[in-house]
Amino acid sequence: MVSPTEGWLVGDQGRIAHFIDGQWQDIPSPTQKRLFALEMLNAEEGWAVGVEDTLLHYHDQRWEPVPISSSGLFFLDIDMVDEHEGWIVGDTIQHYHNGVWQEVPDSFDRRMLNALEMLNAEEGWAVGEEGRIVHYTQGQWQEVDSPTGNGLWSIAMVNTQEGWAVGDNSTMLHYQAGAWTLVSEARPYLLRDISWPAGGSGWLAGEVMLRYSNGAWQVVDAPKGAVALDMLSDEEGWAVGGQGTLLHYSQGRWQQVASPTEKYLEDVDMVNARTGWAVGAEGAIVQYSNGEWREVPSPTNQVLSGISMLSEQSGWAVGYRGTILRYQDGSWQLQPPVVTQDFTEIQMVNETGGWILGLHVLLRYHNGDWEEVSLPEPELELYTMSMLDMNQGWITSSSGMLHYQDGSWAVFAKPLAVSYAAMLMLNESEGWAVGHRGILHYTNQ
Repeated sequence: MVSPTEGWLVGDQGRIAHFIDGQWQDIPSPTQKRLFALEMLNAEEGWAVGVEDTLLHYHDQRWEPVPISSSGLFFLDIDMVDEHEGWIVGDTIQHYHNGVWQEVPDSFDRRMLNALEMLNAEEGWAVGEEGRIVHYTQGQWQEVDSPTGNGLWSIAMVNTQEGWAVGDNSTMLHYQAGAWTLVSEARPYLLRDISWPAGGSGWLAGEVMLRYSNGAWQVVDAPKGAVALDMLSDEEGWAVGGQGTLLHYSQGRWQQVASPTEKYLEDVDMVNARTGWAVGAEGAIVQYSNGEWREVPSPTNQVLSGISMLSEQSGWAVGYRGTILRYQDGSWQLQPPVVTQDFTEIQMVNETGGWILGLHVLLRYHNGDWEEVSLPEPELELYTMSMLDMNQGWITSSSGMLHYQDGSWAVFAKPLAVSYAAMLMLNESEGWAVGHRGILHYTNQ
C-alpha cells in the first residue's frame, strides 16, 4: 500500500489492480504473463516482476515493459532501496543502478531465491529453495549457513541485527547475534487414520502415532508402521499396518503383538475389547477372539481396504474391483457386484443403512441392496468420508468438502487442494481431516 487510501496488486495473466477512491479497479496491463511481486516507491513510480524475465515500470500514470538481459526465467521478488537503487531475485539476481538493470554474477549455485529484503544500499538478505539464505554485504552476495532444508518464502528484517524468515512446513527462522536459528518446524509426516473414542481423546496413525491431549496433538512412543487404528477407549485400542503389523495399546503404551499373517493389513474394526477384525492384501481377514489374532477363510483374493462391523455376528468389508463381503452366520460371504471399481472405505450406520466409497464411486445400502449414488459434479475424486447417520455426512473430494443432507450431496466448502487420507466428524459442527505432509485440518463450524 502506498498509503491507507491507495495501493496496488498484481497476479496471474498480468493482472494489475489499483485501490483508490475506496475501491479496487483493474488497470490495463502490458503483459499477459504472471506477475509475482511489485514495489511502489511512491504514488507516481513503481516496479513489478514476474515469469519469463517480466519487468514492468510504472511512471507517468501507466505501466510499461522494460527490456532486460537475463539468463533466468523467473523474477519472484523485487526491493527498491530508492528510485536509483534496487534488486530483483528469482533464478538470477538483478541489480538496478544508475538507471540500468544488470544481472549479477554469483559464486553460489542457482537454487531459486524466493524473497528479498534490502536494509539499505549496502546490506540485504534473500531466501529461497531448500533453506537457502544469501547475504549482501561489502558489495557482494554470499551464501550463509541455514538451519533448515525447507523452502523459505518470506523474510522480514527488524534491523541489521535481527530478522525473521518463514517457509514450507511451518518453518520459522530467527536471525540474531549474527546467526540464523530454527524457531519452529512442522514435521511433514504422512497421516493415515484417525480414531476418537466416545468421551476420550483423539488418536492419529501414520508415520508416527499422535494423541490429542490438553488442546494439542503430541507424538506418542509407538512401533512404526500403523496405517489404520480403532480406539475402544483412552485405555485400549488396536492399530494395523504393513507385513501383518498388529499393535495393541494397553496400560499406557503401544506394543507389537504376534500376527497370524505377513500380508499388508489395511483396516481394523474392533467390536469390543474381546472381539475385532482386520482386513488387507490378497483378501486377508484376521479375527481377534479369546485374546489372540487368527486368520480366517476369505472368499476373495482381492485387496480388502475397509471393514465395518455392526456386532459380533454382523459386518461388512470392501475391496478392489468392486469386492463386497458380508459377515453372517459365522462366515464371510461374497456379495453380487454392483460396480467393478476399487473401493477404499465402508461405513455402516446400522443394519439397514451404510455407505461405500471409491475414488470415483459412492454406494448406499438401502432396502437391503447396494445402489450407486449420483454425485454433484462429474469426474469427482472422492478421498474419505465420515457419516454421522443415514441423513447426514461429509466426503472430502477434488472439488472440496461434500455434505449430505436432506437426501442429496452438495459441495459444502472449498478446503486446501490436498488428498485427505481420513476424516472424522465428531458431531454436526466439529471434525478433523488428515493427510499427506502432516496435513491436519480442523473445523468447528
